[in-house]
Parts: sequence; structure tokens; C-alpha cells
Amino acid sequence: MGTFRRKADYKNEKKENASGYLLWKKDKNFWISYDGIVTLGIDSSKLDVKVDGENVKIHIPEAKVLSSKPNPDSITKDSYYYAKNSAIADADDQTKAYKKAEKEMEKTAANDTVLLAQAQQRVQSMLEDYVKNMGTMLGKEYTITWDIKENHVKPDTAESTE
Repeated sequence: MGTFRRKADYKNEKKENASGYLLWKKDKNFWISYDGIVTLGIDSSKLDVKVDGENVKIHIPEAKVLSSKPNPDSITKDSYYYAKNSAIADADDQTKAYKKAEKEMEKTAANDTVLLAQAQQRVQSMLEDYVKNMGTMLGKEYTITWDIKENHVKPDTAESTE
């Protein structure tokens, strides 16, 4: 498991003709940037440990995003950036942009196979230490066999590289 800070440096929100009248109408075009914390780990209900004498087989499921949340201290009025000649965003627009950025941050972390693999490696290390410590307490030396489910980016959630 692990907690990683990610920058939610996303979300261009654009509304055409958002303020003004007739020829003086302005579009709203802005984005938000803030720090967030994404916690990655495994679903422990899918963890499987089988002991046969001094042989231990451990199945570790795919890692996934367990939670994500913004760092509230990183969200200020300076977190919002406006395009040139943009109308100012109201509270509703800011809330929508914030929620969209949070989803993007979570999606980015969910598609980061390196971070997901690191989360699995942390689980593996913790379990290995636990089995070794139990063996020491019981005067046994366990042999561990690992079955680790690889993380794959799902095509429907992968981001376009265009």
C-alpha cells in the first residue's frame, strides 16, 4: 500500500457567452491546479495465503486506487488560472472544475502501472517480513511462493496520447 501526492493540474472549463450582454459577451475559460493525495493498495479480501507445512503460497491481487483527496491547504484563489479575456468563474463553476480535476487525478493514478506495481511491492515486502517473523517466533523457516496479479491499464480508461 502507499500514499502518493499527485498534482491535479487539470481541467480546462469553458463556457461560451458566460457573462456580459450582446457584443460584449465573454467566455469562461479557466483551469484549476492543486495537490492531492492518492492512496494505492490492494483489496485485502482478495489476498490469499495458503500454508502447507513450511511452504507458503501468497496470492496478491491487482493494486488499485483506494482513495483520493485534495490537500485543502493547496486550494486557494490562486489555484484558478484564467485564459486571457475570460469571465471570472463563479462558485458553481469552480466546484465543477474541482470535481473534474479530482476524477482526472484518480484516473491518472489508476492508469499509472509503475505506481500500482510499487504498491504491490510494498504489500509483498510487508507480507514477507510478517511470514519471516512468524517463522522466527515458531522456530521454522518458511519458503514463500508468490502469485502476483499484474496490473494492466484498461483500454476504456487509458488516456489518449494524441
